[in-house]
Amino acid sequence: MYELLTGTTPFDKDRFKQVGYEQMRRIIREEEPPKPSKRISTLGQAATALSTSRKTDPRRLSQLFRGELDWIVIKALEKDRNRRYDSASALAADVQRYLHDEPVQAIPPSARYRFRKFVRRNRTAVGAVSVLALALAGMIAGVLAHNRQLEETRAASRATALVQGLGSADITAVPRIIEDLAEYRRWADPLLTHLTEDKRAGSKEQLRARLALVTADSSQVEPLSRMLLNASPQELLVIRAALLPYRAQIQEWLWQVAIDAEAKPDQRLRAACALAGFDPDSARWTLAAPHVAAQLVAENPIHLRVWLEGFASIRLALQQPLGRISRNADSPVERSMAVSILAEFAADQPEVLAELVKEADASQYAKLFPVLQAHRERAVLLMQQELQEEMPIAERGADRDELARRQAQAAVVLLQLGQAQPAWQLLRHGPDPSRRTYLLHGLARLGTPAETILRQLETEPEVSVRRALILSLGEFNGAQLTASQRQPLIKRLLQWYRDDPDPGIHSAVDWLLRQSRQGSAARKIDWRQKDALDQMDRELAGQPSAGRRWYVTREGHALAVVRDPTVFLMGSPVYEPDRESESETPHPKRIPRSFAIATKEVTVGQFKRFLNANPEVKRTHKDFEKYSPDEEGPILSVTWFESAQYCNWLSKQEGIPESQWCYPAIETIKVGMELPKDYLHRTGYRLPTEAEWEYSCRAGALTSRFYGSSEEMLKEYAWYTKTTNDKRAWPVGQLKPNDLGLVDIYGNAIEWCQERKLPYRPGNKGQVSQDTEESTLRVNDDPRVIRGCGFGTISSLARSASRDWFRPSTRNAQMGLRVARTCP
Repeated sequence: MYELLTGTTPFDKDRFKQVGYEQMRRIIREEEPPKPSKRISTLGQAATALSTSRKTDPRRLSQLFRGELDWIVIKALEKDRNRRYDSASALAADVQRYLHDEPVQAIPPSARYRFRKFVRRNRTAVGAVSVLALALAGMIAGVLAHNRQLEETRAASRATALVQGLGSADITAVPRIIEDLAEYRRWADPLLTHLTEDKRAGSKEQLRARLALVTADSSQVEPLSRMLLNASPQELLVIRAALLPYRAQIQEWLWQVAIDAEAKPDQRLRAACALAGFDPDSARWTLAAPHVAAQLVAENPIHLRVWLEGFASIRLALQQPLGRISRNADSPVERSMAVSILAEFAADQPEVLAELVKEADASQYAKLFPVLQAHRERAVLLMQQELQEEMPIAERGADRDELARRQAQAAVVLLQLGQAQPAWQLLRHGPDPSRRTYLLHGLARLGTPAETILRQLETEPEVSVRRALILSLGEFNGAQLTASQRQPLIKRLLQWYRDDPDPGIHSAVDWLLRQSRQGSAARKIDWRQKDALDQMDRELAGQPSAGRRWYVTREGHALAVVRDPTVFLMGSPVYEPDRESESETPHPKRIPRSFAIATKEVTVGQFKRFLNANPEVKRTHKDFEKYSPDEEGPILSVTWFESAQYCNWLSKQEGIPESQWCYPAIETIKVGMELPKDYLHRTGYRLPTEAEWEYSCRAGALTSRFYGSSEEMLKEYAWYTKTTNDKRAWPVGQLKPNDLGLVDIYGNAIEWCQERKLPYRPGNKGQVSQDTEESTLRVNDDPRVIRGCGFGTISSLARSASRDWFRPSTRNAQMGLRVARTCP
């Protein structure tokens, strides 16, 4: 068939003549013969003769062979028998199919190939169908044109609706609407442009129209930038996102606004917010961040979440100025806002959170601690490191106090993270009790569960820690320390009040359970145990101490007993703030006797009983109720002589022999009286010596006050000008006691002491001086020492070492007394 079509054999005969038999076999076996259509093109003059005999030309003859005839011949010549025709009849059948324009089997049939064959077989029918198809196409084209017109109308209507909706939409929905407008731009843009030019359109509509246009119209950048400076926080973020592609065009102008001190603060803030999105890594944030922080905390808290999103990219630059605001701002609202922002911006930075928590107030702590808690292991390590920080030297008092506050706060954090031991250690009393004081006031304030305190109180063996835990319970409110928690505790506290040998425990329980008020304010919890305590006092009155280091007199005075007092440093160090250098020379002092001192000042009610028993004194003493109207308030306006008379009367009431009284007969106590030469060896009641007063006031502390040095904490321990507004004294015992059990030692009433005004007499070369009787026993009207502060005294005098003097006949509205005695 190959030779029939091409006039030659598949392989060149001349080539076969030149090779041997084996080479011919190899050519037939390995080489593919050219297709007939291709072979025609290589025959030259033979192809011309062949095509002439068939009344055509070589090119057309090649085209005739190309395709199906090529496939039939090549299939017949296949070297793989599985791919050749099965038989000569199969070859003849495929040739027959070719002649009848049917699909041949020599190739895989394609749809196009089959269709072409179908058309060749059915030319008439296909022509008729083509005419019908053309007619149908014309009809379809008409329908499509109509549909396009309808779609055009619908699109215009949709664009109009979207533009109208855009003008009134909430700003947060605007970006979505702008996305929806994308396929309707041809119809929407003219409407939007009209809105921007229509002077009757409001700023809201114009803003939204410009936002929609700016994606393709850079002329909207300038007006949008101006609108940005006055936009709401929500609008600002949408405008910023829309202007992001044009940031290079407006960035420098925005920086000029952001750092311009003369620009409006709210516009500076908005310019900065835009720059937080456009240029977050700029070095100029060092200049801009303080203003941004200050303005952020002054913004409406309703928008805080939006501002947080807007400035998230520069959160690191804002942390330091926000931290300063959280500590130092005058406004509590601004401090709270600063902490709220920092809690978000530093949520993944435990080191920053730890620093903030250590300086946080109660509301700030409540926001920060849950965030820090997520980094528990790291937080524990950071707080432990804080507690290991060494205290600055004593001369750096302010730095010591600041570190004490931070370390107390760190101990609370550790306690709430399950590491309790550091807190209990800090509650031990020591020479500098500052950390202890901050801690016992911070436990409830910072949300420590009351149950944690109660459990420790049940098992704590160290007495000073027990005192602090009892006092800390007074800082809990009724929601923190419920009635069901208090009820079983009350029985135990009452037992301690009666039987515990420690005067500090006795006074701490008294303060916690007796008082319902603190000045004009109600206490956080009224434990309602005054009647029970009064009953115990009556039962204990006049009874031997029976191993306790305190006792109660028949007149209701509770006295702390100090056995064998140790040498202590009297006076104030040169670095103590507000000290009087000439009168507070520090020196070691020994009190060579055991003594007792009242835990409370003599009250109006107690002094009235004395006056009623001594009419001659009553006639001269008056006006004390003007500033101390309560029976439980301190007696005021008493002279030194009246104070001595009261002490003698009390000795008589307690059954102390007259030979042990420290003053002569009541009627002789006046200017010119003479003291017994051994008055400090006698066991009758008297006024405390300066040394006894200061020793008892300090209660072992070396700091300027028995609780530390902080003036801020003075309000918890003293009635003075800042807590009374100079108006009046308050019932004794409403403020916390020191560790010896003394209350109101720094305020309420100024207290008379025994001695005359004399400079300190320290021993030679640092030798310990002794607290003994004065050599001058006659009491003239020479000034005598006073200690403590009154309700109208300034804070600088509310110090353990502070001393002053009045003439013994002086009747000052703030003068009162506290009794003492030498123990048998």
